[in-house]
Order: sequence, then structure tokens, then C-alpha cells
Amino acid sequence: MADNLLDKASILLTPTAYDNGSMLSIKPENGDGDFTFSRNSAATRVNAQGLVENVQIISSELVSNGNFSQIGTEEVSNGNFSQEGSELVTNGSFDTDSDWTKQSSWSIGGGAANYDFLSDSKYIRQTLLNGGFVAGKTYKINFEITSGTAYMNVNSNGGGLISLNSYSVGSYSIYVTPSISASDLLFYGRNTSGTAFSIDNVSVKEVGQNWTLGTGWSIGEDKAISDGLSNFENIYQTISPNLVIGNSYLISFDLIVTSGALRIRTDSGTYYSNVFNTSGNQSVTLTLESGSDFWFNSYSGFEGSITNISVKEVAQNWTSPDYNSALSIVGGQLKIESTVSLGRVVQAITTVVGKTYLASANITNIDSSTGIQLKLSNGSNLDGAFFDSSFNTTTNIVTIKHNFVATATTTYIGTSQGSSAGQSGLLGNVSIKEITDSTNIPRIDYTDGCGSWLLEPQSTNLVTYSENFSDSSWANINSSETSGFLAPNGQNDAFRFLTTSGGSSYLFASNISVSNLTEYTISCYAKSNDNGLDDFKFYTSAGFSPVITTSNKWQRFEFTVTTNSTNIDVGFNGQGTNTDILIWGFQVEQQSQATSYIPSSGAASTRLQDIANNSGNSTLINSTEGVLYVEVAALANSGTFRYISLINDASNLVQIYYKDSSNRISVVVKSSGVTQFFANHVLSDATDFIKVGVKYKQNDFALWVDGVEVATDTSGNVPIGLSKLDFDFLGGNKFNGKAKALAVYKEALTDAELQSLTTI
Repeated sequence: MADNLLDKASILLTPTAYDNGSMLSIKPENGDGDFTFSRNSAATRVNAQGLVENVQIISSELVSNGNFSQIGTEEVSNGNFSQEGSELVTNGSFDTDSDWTKQSSWSIGGGAANYDFLSDSKYIRQTLLNGGFVAGKTYKINFEITSGTAYMNVNSNGGGLISLNSYSVGSYSIYVTPSISASDLLFYGRNTSGTAFSIDNVSVKEVGQNWTLGTGWSIGEDKAISDGLSNFENIYQTISPNLVIGNSYLISFDLIVTSGALRIRTDSGTYYSNVFNTSGNQSVTLTLESGSDFWFNSYSGFEGSITNISVKEVAQNWTSPDYNSALSIVGGQLKIESTVSLGRVVQAITTVVGKTYLASANITNIDSSTGIQLKLSNGSNLDGAFFDSSFNTTTNIVTIKHNFVATATTTYIGTSQGSSAGQSGLLGNVSIKEITDSTNIPRIDYTDGCGSWLLEPQSTNLVTYSENFSDSSWANINSSETSGFLAPNGQNDAFRFLTTSGGSSYLFASNISVSNLTEYTISCYAKSNDNGLDDFKFYTSAGFSPVITTSNKWQRFEFTVTTNSTNIDVGFNGQGTNTDILIWGFQVEQQSQATSYIPSSGAASTRLQDIANNSGNSTLINSTEGVLYVEVAALANSGTFRYISLINDASNLVQIYYKDSSNRISVVVKSSGVTQFFANHVLSDATDFIKVGVKYKQNDFALWVDGVEVATDTSGNVPIGLSKLDFDFLGGNKFNGKAKALAVYKEALTDAELQSLTTI
């Protein structure tokens, strides 16, 4: 369209901008040219990337951590036992002769404390800071022997800490856990062995903070050590109230085992079955069944050590209400291992009674046994579920989707496993989103690679599960269906239909209610699974389609059949052993042609009719002269009337419309109830895009189609009071089709301008 023609248009619409409830015009910019749009139901469109997407208005995500990317923060403090407290010794470097009490044979000088070996069992002593030693806590005592061989013991005023031992020149770290609180540190020099010696760089610091040690446990060299002499003794840390009963936690640690084994228990006394008896890095996911903390317990004379202890919540916001599923993260999915029958994993979602929501999730059985379901319930344990997906036996990913109306203020979503223990599965991409009441989003269709407004009639997909071919509503004979393949919506929602026998092979949904002797159209997206050519037929109990050959690209195939009863079976018929295809988006609708895809997940789904009208006003539309121009295509060569109208009332109007099944476009101009100009033009195919312009002016009317003037009339009056532009005729005869462009001109264009305007 030439630039000067764009300038001349008073209303100009192209499918480049829309809003909820509006199809936006380019001209005028004040919104007077916008179309009011309504549908009030879900719908899909093919976007510019070639993907089929839903154009409902939906809320933000209501499920927390539905992709299981959130691992909890570290719950354990000082898990590597390397944390040290403040220094308790004053003047440990003996820089001055102060802060220490000396018995005979001891002196301070030369930057050290010196023992002369002349008297036995004499001490040097200091009252420590912060009250000294606390019973049950562990302390690291450092010192350096700078000369001689020290034969000494280390005590507190509450009792012995380190028994008599010899220390040659060198630095030492010893760990003590006093049984009695005491304020003082004492070094006793002995002259029954060794020599005179000097000691320097004395330090006392608490270690093993936050840990409580049972009998036989001690702290040393950044680890907790068990001496192997006691059974059922614990090392533990109080984490509560951070840990929650029913939640699962990843527990990891480094273990050295000399003998015996280590177990994990709760502070309430519940022992888990895991027994760790080999050295190395260990990890386990456990669900907190009782109490508030995890404890490490010596077992079978455990001699060894543990360090680098970590406890983190797995899958935040998810819980196992009966503590009967172990959880872990595998490849971005939640791995659920049931320890008993009917293992459950649940999250509570706040919902509003009466509002509509879309729930979805991916589920996979790991062991191919009947085992894992997606459930929605008003009960915290998923009891009395109002949605319970059928069991599946495939090891591929199955995408489950379900629309529901909330009947409670809290809705629970989760999984339930089968009737026996030991089953496992994967859960991923869990989602609940509110579908808002307002879904008046116009659709821009890109099926031909170029955007156009898509305006469609009401239609219902009678298939209850249009994407989940493993649901019990689908049956197979001599064939199999597996999921997890990339679909036209960009998700791994597609299924593989594979024939397993040289005989008749079917995948079908049965007993769909229909009207007898009525046309229904079946449609589905399909492609070859091996990048070659694969054949199938649409199967219906009313007749088969011709053989359909797929390619290595997704295509939407359709087949129209006339029913022969009030119930039919529909699906796929494999061609011998040669059918290996991917399928997605199965649809059955009472139409002579397929409309855009209508997803269903548990019930037949209806897309309401698209309505677009109320554009323009009397200042933008000239009744004396003008042009109505559109670039449009019909959805089908059907027998229905489909109007685009410049109108005042039924007596004064300018219209372009499809009206029958003869591949014709028609125009009419009326003034005061009398037809002034009428013309038909036969098209090669009504579903092809055409550019149409109708000119009206006193005694000057013309119809231009694709650059050619196809009809004229030099006698007639113009309409009175044209004031709005609609994709209908007074609310009826809605335009069903595609519109790439629409323009209204307030002057009658010249022949040269009309030729330029309508030329393809």
C-alpha cells in the first residue's frame, strides 16, 4: 500500500497490536478506531515462532518451587568442626612475667615458661577468661616445647584433662572435653622422666561449637571421633525449629570407618534403616518422621570419624505427610521413592472458591510398574482427590493437565504412588495458575508465516484428553504410546504412536457422543519419528480417512466424516509395521472443517465465538463517499454469511462478505433500505487471501479484487449516517476468517489508487 494511501486512511487496522478486550487500530491513534473484542473462553494460536500457544490470561505461578530448583539453606552450623572460639589464655607467649601463678622449679623468662627439673609435680597455672572450661564442651589446647623433653600432664582445677605424657621439641594440639566445669588451666612438670624444658605459645579455645557429644565421642583435627568402645551413643546438634516433620532433607558427610558402623536417628528415638559402614563421602535423603533433629549414632562398636556434615531441605515447600517417601533431585525433577504403599508428596496452594485454575505436571515411572499419579484434593493427605490421573506404566515423561474450579480455600497438589512399597517416580514442572474471568485476547495467526487476525466460530473439542494418549480414555490394539517428545507447543508433550504388529493396529478413544448423520472433523498434529515418511489413517467407527503420509516436520492433518450413529470411536490406524509417528493435539468437532486447536484435559472443551465490532464513529466514516478495504481469507468455503460492515442500521450500510459455498466474495451498498450497488466475484479458493476494495459515491460504485476492477455501477445513492465498523452484521453473521489488513477512507479513491491498494 503506497505511503500516500496510508496517509489518506481514516481507520487503519493491521494485526500488530492488541490488548485484553481490544483489537487496536493504527489510525486514529486516540483509540476511536479500536475494535471491541470478546470471546470469554480459552483459545490457541500459532505464534510467530510456529508454536501453538494458549492465549488465556492466566495468573502468575501459584506453586512454589514447582521445578524443584530450590534447595534449602544449610541447617548445620560448624559441620566441619573447624570453628574455634575466642582465646581464653592471657599472655600465652610469656612476653612478661605476669598472668601466671608459678610453683617452685618454674620461672618465666626469655619469652617462655621454664621448668628446671629440680622438683616433681610442680605447676604453672592461669585462671582462664570467660569462666574457663565448661563441662561437656570441647577445647583445643595448643602449646610449643621449645627446648628439652617435657614430661608433664595437663589439668584443670576441676580434674585431670590429659594424662602424663612426654613431649619433645615441637608444636602440639590436644583436644579435651572436661567432665567438670573449671576455671583454671595447669601444666604439671614431672622430673621422674624427661629433662628440663621450656613451653611457649599456650592457647585454649573452644571447638566443636553447637555439637553435643555422647560417651566415646570426641572432637579432634576438624572431625568428630568415636573410640569404638560404646554403642548407641550420639553426636548431635539442635537444629529445631528449622526442621519440619514430613519434609525431606539431604544429609551428607565424610566418613572414616575403622570398624562398626554409623546410623542416623531422630531425637525422638526413631532409627532410619541406613547403615553406613564404609569410608568416603556419604549422602542420603531422609524425611523427618518425628522429633525435630537428626542425630548420628554409633553402632556395632563404631570406631572412626565424621566431618563435613550438611543438612539441607530437599524440594522446599513440598512435604510427605505420612513420612513415607524419600525425596531427591534428579535432572531437575523430584525423585520420589516410596517406602510404603500410597506414598504421597504434597504442597498446599491458596485458592479462591469458584475461580478456575489450570494444574499441570510431568510425571514419570522409573521402574515401569504401575505406580505414580498426579492428584488434586481438598484434603491435606490428598484424600478424596477430585482429580486423580490414571496410572501409567511408561518410563517416558507424561504431561498431565487439568482445569478445575476451586471448591475450597486451600487446594492440595501432589503425587500418590501405587499399592505396594518400593515404587519410584519422577515429578517435574508442577504448576497451578488461575485462569482469569477475562480471556478476551485477540489472536494473531501465523500459520502462513505472516500475521493475521484470526476470528473463529464457537467450537467444542469432544475428546476429553487431547494431549495425554496414555489416559485410560485412550486404548491401543497392537500398538504402544510413549510420551516425552517435543511437541508443537515447545514442550515435551508429544506421544509416539508405534505399531507393534503386522496386523490391525489402533490407538483410539471410544464412545464419543455425536449427532447422527452429521459432519464432524477430526484433526491432529503429526510427524514422522525417524525423519522419514510414515503412514497412518484417521480411524473412526464411521469410516477411515485415506492414507496420510507424514514428513519430518510437524503438520496438522484433518479428516471430515459423516457419522452413522450417536457414538463413535476415533483415533489412529497404523499401517502394518510401518507406523512410527509423533502425535499431539487430537481434536474432534462438529464442523465441516477444523478450527484452531482447543486443548482438553479431563473433559470436552469449548472455545466461544470471537466477536469484534464497534470500531470508528461518524467523524471517521464519510457517508457521502469513501472506500472500505480489507485483505482477508475465509476459514472455509462454507454456506454461512460472514460480514464486514460499515453501518448505521440495516437500511444504510456498506458490506464485504462471504455468503455461500461457491467460492464467492460479495459486496452490497444500501441507502434508506434500497440496494444501490451489489456485486459477486468468483474466487479460485475462498480460503486464499484476497485484497478487496469497495468504492461508494453518488452514482459511482466499484468493486476491486486483487488489482482488478470486477464490477461497477454508475447509478445510485449513498448510505445515510454511517457511524461504525464491525466484523458482523448488527451482531449476527459474525465474520469467521483471517484479516491481514483493514482500512476506511473518507474519500472515493481514484482507479489508479484502488488498483495500487488492491494489487497482490
